[in-house]
Amino acid sequence: MRSDEPDAIDRVIDEALSRYASEEPLAGLEQRVLQRIREKDSRLTRWWWLAAVGFAASLGLMAVVWTRPVAEPVRVELTMPKPTPILTAAVPSRRPSSKRREFPTRVPFTREERALMALVEQAPEETARAFRELRQRSDEPIRVEEIKIQLLQAEDSR
Repeated sequence: MRSDEPDAIDRVIDEALSRYASEEPLAGLEQRVLQRIREKDSRLTRWWWLAAVGFAASLGLMAVVWTRPVAEPVRVELTMPKPTPILTAAVPSRRPSSKRREFPTRVPFTREERALMALVEQAPEETARAFRELRQRSDEPIRVEEIKIQLLQAEDSR
């Protein structure tokens, strides 16, 4: 940068400012600005008056509603005649009762149960021995033979 540049910029700015300051405002500018300020004040004042009147009216309405006397509720006593009991004879139910005297209800034996009872009656000792053996075998672990699966061979490999 040269040292004379700041002086040149300062001179350009000074010239522009001097031309700007020498200009006179348009005729009536001051009057127009003052008129707008007065109008703004009058509009604002008008709104305040409208708000104040509305608030006063609502206060008056609330005062009327709250101070109005409330009528006492009317008491009415009703007398009901006592019901006359009606006597009727008990009619037995025509449907049979679903309740049983014994619970759970006995069920007839199945064919397998009747065959087992016949076996016990015919050979009680042999049946007792068979049940003892069955009980002993039921305590032993179950053995499953190892399954042997042969591999399948594809027809192409033959």
